[in-house]
Amino acid sequence: MRAPHEVEHLIVRILSGREGKPSPPESAARFLELCQSHGVSAIILAKLKKEGISGSGWEGILQQLEKTRRQYMVRNIYLLDRLRAFHSTLRKAGIPIIVLKGASLLSLLYTDIGLRPMTDVDVLIRKQDLRETLDLLANDGWQVPHEEEIKYFHEHFYHLDIRTNDDFATLFEIHWNLEKELCHSIEIAGLWERAIDADHDGDSIRRLSNEDLILHLLIHLAYHHYFSPRLIWVHDIKEMIGRCSLDWDLLLTLAERWRIRTPVYYSLQYLEKIFPGAVPAEILRRTAIGWMRKRLLRLGSAPDPLFLTRPFDNRFLRWTTSLYFIDKPIDIIRMVWKHSGPKLQWLSRQRKLRAG
Repeated sequence: MRAPHEVEHLIVRILSGREGKPSPPESAARFLELCQSHGVSAIILAKLKKEGISGSGWEGILQQLEKTRRQYMVRNIYLLDRLRAFHSTLRKAGIPIIVLKGASLLSLLYTDIGLRPMTDVDVLIRKQDLRETLDLLANDGWQVPHEEEIKYFHEHFYHLDIRTNDDFATLFEIHWNLEKELCHSIEIAGLWERAIDADHDGDSIRRLSNEDLILHLLIHLAYHHYFSPRLIWVHDIKEMIGRCSLDWDLLLTLAERWRIRTPVYYSLQYLEKIFPGAVPAEILRRTAIGWMRKRLLRLGSAPDPLFLTRPFDNRFLRWTTSLYFIDKPIDIIRMVWKHSGPKLQWLSRQRKLRAG
C-alpha cells in the first residue's frame, strides 16, 4: 500500500540532503509534476547527480529533469536579455531601477543559470517615475495597461504588469513598493539608500541589500501561502541564510518598523519545516509572535509535507486569511473597512431608499 505523501516526502528528503540514497518514487509522473510545479526540478537533478543516483527507476526521471533544466536555462537567458533592454531604456532617461526576487537571486545564489526558474521579472522604480516609465516602454513597443487600469493600480496597489510585445509576451511586474501600504510600513527610501550594484552578465543593475532582499522573500512567501507557494521560494531563503552575510539585528529591527513581524515568523517556520535547523535558534526565538496567532497557525497546519498551511481556492477565504499577516489590529480594521466599507455604505443607502 502506498504511504501517504510518499512522493512529497521524497522531494523534501532530496532537497534537504538527508542521509542515504533515495529510492525511485512509486509514481514518476507525480514526482516530476511536483518538482515542476514547485520550481525545483533542476535543483533536485543536481542533488541526485551529486549523490551518484542512477540505475533502474531513475533513468527516465533524470532525463525529464534534465530537459526541464534546459528549459529553465533558455527561459532565463531570454528574460535576462529582456531585463537588459528594459534597463537600457530607463537608464537613458535617467530613471533608476532595483531588480527584485528571482532576477537578483540568479547572480547572487545560483552559479548555473538553469538551476532556478523565473516566470517573470520584478523591478522596483520610484512611484513618481511610473508615468514616464510606462510612456517610454510604450514607445519601445511594450504592452502597457490602459489609463484607467494604471490609475487604479497607482492609487490602490503596489505594482502593475506590463508585457513584452513579442511572441512570448513576457511579464514584467513594475513595483513602487514591496507590499500594500495599508497593511505595512515598508520604508521605501531606505531600500534605495541600501541598494547595491550587482552584475547581470556584464550589465550592472542595483539589487536590494541582503537584509532587504530576504525580508522581501519572507513577505512574498507568506502572502502566497494561499496560492500554493513554491518550494523554490523556500529554497531561496535557505540559500540566503546559509551563504550570505546578514545583519540579523538590522533585519529584525526593519521587520518591526515595517510591521511585518507576522509574515517573517510564518515564513521562517515554513523554512524550518522543509529545512530543519536552517534558521538560527536565537532568531526563531526573537521572531516569536503572540499565542493567538500561533494557535491559528497550528489550526491551519497542512498534513502535506510541502506546505506549512493548507492553500485555499476560495477567493473570500484567501482574502480573509491574508489579514492574519497584518501585525497591528488597527491596520486589520482599516483593511476590512477599505474593502467592505463602500459596499456597506451602498447597502445602507439602498435600505434607506426602500424605507422611504
